[in-house]
Amino acid sequence: MEHYCTYFDRHYLSRGMALLSSLQEHAQPFHLHVLCLDDETFRFLRDQDFTDVTPIRLDALELSDPELARARSTRSLVEYYFTITAPWALFVLDRNPEIFRLTYLDADIYFFASPAPLFEEISDSSITIIPHRFSLVNHAARSAGVFNVGWITWRRDAAGLECLREHRARCLTWCYDYIDGTRFADQRYLDDWPTRYPGVHVVTHPGANLAPWNLDAHALSRSDGRILVDGQPLLFYHYHALKQQRDKGFDRDVENWISHSPNRPDPDIVEAIYTPYERLVTNPPGLKRDGRAIQLPDGIRTVRQAHPMAHLPAWEYSPRGWIEPSDAVPGWDRPEVATALERRLAMMRRRLGTTTPLGSDAPLHNAMMSLAYVAARAAAGRPRIAVLDWGGGLGTNLLAMTLLIPETRVAYHCREVPGIVQRGRELMPDVHFHETDDEALANCYDLAMANASLLPGTDWKAIVRGLASTARSWVYFGRVPVVASVGSFVFVQRMFHVDYATARCQWAINRDELMATAAEAGLSLDREFHLPDRPAVVGAPEAVEFAGFLFRKNGGAC
Repeated sequence: MEHYCTYFDRHYLSRGMALLSSLQEHAQPFHLHVLCLDDETFRFLRDQDFTDVTPIRLDALELSDPELARARSTRSLVEYYFTITAPWALFVLDRNPEIFRLTYLDADIYFFASPAPLFEEISDSSITIIPHRFSLVNHAARSAGVFNVGWITWRRDAAGLECLREHRARCLTWCYDYIDGTRFADQRYLDDWPTRYPGVHVVTHPGANLAPWNLDAHALSRSDGRILVDGQPLLFYHYHALKQQRDKGFDRDVENWISHSPNRPDPDIVEAIYTPYERLVTNPPGLKRDGRAIQLPDGIRTVRQAHPMAHLPAWEYSPRGWIEPSDAVPGWDRPEVATALERRLAMMRRRLGTTTPLGSDAPLHNAMMSLAYVAARAAAGRPRIAVLDWGGGLGTNLLAMTLLIPETRVAYHCREVPGIVQRGRELMPDVHFHETDDEALANCYDLAMANASLLPGTDWKAIVRGLASTARSWVYFGRVPVVASVGSFVFVQRMFHVDYATARCQWAINRDELMATAAEAGLSLDREFHLPDRPAVVGAPEAVEFAGFLFRKNGGAC
């Protein structure tokens, strides 16, 4: 008998039940150990009295692993769930000495056929992992890891247990939902397993862990009612990032991966993969046990729903210009924004004293290195400088400067909206936060900068003049949206699909207008910075690109 373990909460309960039903249909005999991440899930599974399922409360795991319980306060909920995987698998093996091999499964997996070919392939391997198999179009996603954590098998032998225990220790030390050098959640720790441990097997069956990110990496076909992957049966599919919309439709996260692919899968096959599963997880009574319908508890969401405006374009031209805060464009002074900025501040704090890259992707790393150059120019070897960061959030750039120019102390001032200022004063007491333009511009600074946007304010030229007036030597505009053939215009940036959960207006600034305004304010361009990312602004009169500009103050006085 094969033993599997997984975990889920009430929001994933229907997916967990779908996984169970697919195991019951295709993987007999088996036993599924479920870590219940909330009481509702535990009560439901307990009351069903499944013979092939053992539900365990989360607090039972935490009681047996105090280090895990302590880690909970240092991570977001999803990061804590990522941290749980290895401790949970070790718990199952420790409590069940008869288990000779244990396979962890993500709860959003569904079996289309028997996993027997996988176990034949695995044979007596100590550890088994499965590659993402990204297509060439999606090769950049390699930063998330060579392997996917959706299926991991450990054998109860010396190498398997050593791997599992070390994986637990590494995840307790660091397991966060962002890319940090060679780390990402619990997943990138798997990258070195083939060379770190003996007896590691990498799955080669193409029908294992088919997913949105590799749909276009395989030849999909159908034969005798079965879906084939490179001519072999589809064993299981990984429904990564499947979200139900308010209108009951689904965002499958497929188009994001295949939109630019020359090898787009047959849409009828994609429908055959997704539609039955979507019906199953949105119609829980359709789930069966011993031939009888299973009724999930009332009030439990079957699938996490996306924000109602998450389907709108992330960037869109505003023909009527600047839009004052409203339901459609809530603006920057929002508690969700402050909380999102707090997460990013925590990320940078974790990098203090390390050698890891400061950006989780190439554009952000580029921006951080540009900031380092600018700060070093402003310092010019001096032990102390004063900096004004216009729209600088909670002061993350101060921590970046501490890492990048450690020999220079920075007296850091930040102009922000009131809600962020309040949060910043609580979290960063060494930063001078300013709620008004007059307050921020009342001092003299060695470097005045507006990094990422000219916020807050509707008059970008006034901000340029203000920063020039308060700078002794240097003014820096980082990641400015610029255009060339048309005049400056306003566009809306929507961030409802990420943790900022808001939308705000930004300026796309005509480059010549910016240069002329800077010259009138007594600034001379010293260095221009190339930034690789390009926002696709729907309806814009010209394609927008990002650029950075470092200006030297003429005259050196403020």
